[in-house]
Amino acid sequence: MHIPDLLIRFLVSLLPVLLFLVALVYLDSYKLVHFRSLAMAIVLGCAAALCGLILNDSVMSGSGIERVVVSRYIAPPVEEFLKALWVVWVI
Repeated sequence: MHIPDLLIRFLVSLLPVLLFLVALVYLDSYKLVHFRSLAMAIVLGCAAALCGLILNDSVMSGSGIERVVVSRYIAPPVEEFLKALWVVWVI
């Protein structure tokens, strides 16, 4: 896969998420969530996903577990745990 094709796929995959976030900000009539907090959560969520990717790839290469097993049973709890660290820190 070429880099421009990968970049286009990445940007298109972000479109529904960004539209949802714009709708949430628009509907927040009491302005309970500041834009800075929202942006920080998005950046840290991306960082958690990247850390999860690196961690899961190292599990696959170090243990010989197949990709389908890691992506089905190991990766989701790891990524959700990493994303939950932000919520725990905020609370």
